[in-house]
Amino acid sequence: MALMFRIILLLMIGCCRLAGAEAAPLRLYLQWRPQAQFAGYYLAEELGFYREAGLQLELHHLAAHRTPVQLLADGKADFVSDWLPSAVSRRAAGVPVVSVGQLMRRSGMLLVGSKARGVETLADLAGRRVGVWVNDFRLGPLCMLLREKIAFETVPSSGDIELFLWGGCDAMAAMIYSEYFSLLNAGLEPEDLSVFCLDDYGVPLPGDGIYALEETCRQRPDECRALVEATRRGWEAAFADPEKALEAVRRACRQGDVYYNEAEQRWMLEHLKALYDPPGAAARSQLSREEYEFVGQMLRDNGFITGPLPDFAEFAPLAAGAGERE
Repeated sequence: MALMFRIILLLMIGCCRLAGAEAAPLRLYLQWRPQAQFAGYYLAEELGFYREAGLQLELHHLAAHRTPVQLLADGKADFVSDWLPSAVSRRAAGVPVVSVGQLMRRSGMLLVGSKARGVETLADLAGRRVGVWVNDFRLGPLCMLLREKIAFETVPSSGDIELFLWGGCDAMAAMIYSEYFSLLNAGLEPEDLSVFCLDDYGVPLPGDGIYALEETCRQRPDECRALVEATRRGWEAAFADPEKALEAVRRACRQGDVYYNEAEQRWMLEHLKALYDPPGAAARSQLSREEYEFVGQMLRDNGFITGPLPDFAEFAPLAAGAGERE
């Protein structure tokens, strides 16, 4: 009887451990500190969209010294938000990262020049100092300037505006929903600035996408699709009810010990809306072949990657499996 009891107990312990392993939540890391850039994710969680999709999901924010794809490669994350040039360059370097979903269709990326320092046109940046991010976000602005055959001096920037304000550079990379607001909030007027949108200069990049390792997508395709669809619903809810979205952002900032600036976050949410497809049957949720091949060619032409890239179906298996309809 004692032996039978021990056997039953061991079986029960094993079952509990197995159930615990199966119930381990998926980890989604967002590539920056809490802010309205991720409002759709916050609402998808708070409104139960992830839960309704059958997902146990934990949202985390990335530490400044880590890159999203590095977390995937290290096994610290199941999914990350990142942007296409970064993911393509990492894939070219050998990391088996794949696109799971692409909801943000435009990047909102700019170069902003100081008219007071003589920057009226993009050509005026020849020989000038241009502040660009030190991470993979630098690839877009650099490719635009190289495409225009403009020789310039790169000044590494952490993304703050002080370097520009104090004359350390004549132009700086910026997002329409973030750094551009900071420049205006610092006292500059729109007429003080020359704004060059990457889209207008032949560099139409999509914004934040959702990425995973190839193995995750192959083993859990339904969960990948469910994650993208639930996140899409979150963004639709955020744009339909911005006050609710901003409350979610406020809570995320408080939990992350990040200062919440109402005006900044409201501006961010309003300008993000233009970067997503409006809701409806035509709204896209997957990367297109054209977007992938354009970015791959852009990076290769400017020397940021060498060697062949995988076929689109390998890099975006869910999009290719859906016949690229999205």
